[in-house]
Amino acid sequence: MAFWILLFLTTQVVFRSTIPAVRGTPTLEEEVVQWVNALRLEAGRPPLKTAPDLVACARWTSQLLARVQTLTHTLPVDSARTLADRLFRCGVVDQEAGENLYTLWVPRSEYVPSGRGVAEKWRDSPDHRENLLHPSYTHTGVGVMYSGGSWWITQLYVTRDLAPPRIVLDSAAHLLNYRSRALVPHTVMIRVGNTFSDTLRLKKGDSLRLDLPVSGRTCIQVGTPISRERMRVRQAFCVDPSLPRPFLRFH
Repeated sequence: MAFWILLFLTTQVVFRSTIPAVRGTPTLEEEVVQWVNALRLEAGRPPLKTAPDLVACARWTSQLLARVQTLTHTLPVDSARTLADRLFRCGVVDQEAGENLYTLWVPRSEYVPSGRGVAEKWRDSPDHRENLLHPSYTHTGVGVMYSGGSWWITQLYVTRDLAPPRIVLDSAAHLLNYRSRALVPHTVMIRVGNTFSDTLRLKKGDSLRLDLPVSGRTCIQVGTPISRERMRVRQAFCVDPSLPRPFLRFH
């Protein structure tokens, strides 16, 4: 059985600001999410839910940005160069994903950017606004880092019908166990290799479990059906039990 990761990335853009807001807040990450959600509600979009795995990944991204002291979606860091690379390293397997970045130079660390200001700057930039108001995104994570006289802020956005899966490969028994839970009621389809499953109807809280034999490299895709043999992929993986690192990116 195998695992395939394919990420559809929305437009990624950068905003630079040099206007500090004199405030102190230990909850800047939460404040950014609150104001982003306020702008989404104002535009008739559903609010985003904060996911711990996305927060951890966003914080790591901000740390990398601070380390290279450059605001860019293409980092000069091996295995973390693109958004797809970084999500893969973080174990984030959602197919639809986006990223907004922000940097703020300040004379002293007590000059803290305003969560409202960050969200409104993104709203006023067309490409940032596409991510911020994307109607299908459901979950987010914001990570903040101060270093080198600048604040570095990353917000990740994903579409998540299913909870992040728990995946265990038993190389000795050649079995792959996949478990995930429905976050909202929806239909789902599974593809193992070239074989599609029937459409499954999941209620919120239902568990999706697959126990599959794996004799060689195999790929699995889980998604929302479009037709009997087409789907919008949400999670996908490749695995090869014969390799030291059995979980592989799908190309």
